Amino acid sequence: MVTPEVDEVDRRLIRCLLDSPRASYAELARATGVGETTARRRVEALISSGVITPSVIPDVRRLGFHAMAIVGLNVDLNHLYEVADTIREFPEITSLHLTMGRYDLMMTVASSSLENLTRFLVEKVAPLPGIRDTESFVSSRALKILRHWRLPSEEELMQVRDETAHDALE
Repeated sequence: MVTPEVDEVDRRLIRCLLDSPRASYAELARATGVGETTARRRVEALISSGVITPSVIPDVRRLGFHAMAIVGLNVDLNHLYEVADTIREFPEITSLHLTMGRYDLMMTVASSSLENLTRFLVEKVAPLPGIRDTESFVSSRALKILRHWRLPSEEELMQVRDETAHDALE
């Protein structure tokens, strides 16, 4: 599906939804300065195109998953997608990324205890064909996660671009 051009009105709607995910179309319209019908049509278009996805983001620690880890995996490249497809299906995995650099894959794991986290890595991940090695980083506390991220305004993006261009000239 082709992603539509996201303009400043769409960005304002997205920022409002990030701040107030349960806002009504009337509230979105007031906050962004567009009509309610426009707000509804724009939000529905953003959803149908996959630009945004309505969802619930649980606090995994409050649900009893106190052992969180970010795990880097080195994988034989001829097994990379097979390993990724298998790992993606494990219920312990909260995110999985194909990366370039020191690790081929990075995953975030939620477990009820360090013992269960160790068991998961040793019994489920390590035996997968193509896994060469892993390195785990146990998280003592998440300081910022996706639900805390806010879409920068066009003005903020331009400021960053200007600073980057200025730094490149020095």
